[in-house]
Amino acid sequence: MKALKGYSIKIRYDAVVGLFLILQIARQRASPTTSIEREIMLLEMMLVIAITDGETVKVLSKDNQQLKIRLAAIDAPERKQPFGAKSKQMLSSFIGNERVNLDCPSKDRYNRLICTIRLRDGTDVNRAMVANGGAWVYRHYYKGRDYLNAEKQARENGLGLWNTSEDKAIEPWKWRKQKHSF
Repeated sequence: MKALKGYSIKIRYDAVVGLFLILQIARQRASPTTSIEREIMLLEMMLVIAITDGETVKVLSKDNQQLKIRLAAIDAPERKQPFGAKSKQMLSSFIGNERVNLDCPSKDRYNRLICTIRLRDGTDVNRAMVANGGAWVYRHYYKGRDYLNAEKQARENGLGLWNTSEDKAIEPWKWRKQKHSF
């Protein structure tokens, strides 16, 4: 009986070790392949080195590589669109030359990382842009309520782009379509 008991424990141990090894291999295959991607997945503090517009920035990784980041769930006026320059200035005032945390679950068709950016104190910069009238909620990609409530408050209080005349406050996705239809 003792021999069978020891044999049973050995089989269970081997099965557990085998399962563990299979899970480790699967995790390695599913994990990011570059150090940059691992840093982003870990929400490392990265230095903002450039503001392209009200929704796009460049950050510098620990490896001194530049990464292009697009703020998730928001759509800011284009650079040549009314309020575009002010939107860029607003984003710059929040994160210019700051170290930020990035939560980047995906990339877009331009290979930019799509991220929620947070300041050291935990402030959601994407939401702050909407709450201060620097951007619209990109409804096609955002399914929550918080950003929508922030946009409604900004509109009601006439903040940022909501302080411009109605004909100038055109959603960027509509503005882009108008621009390309000519």
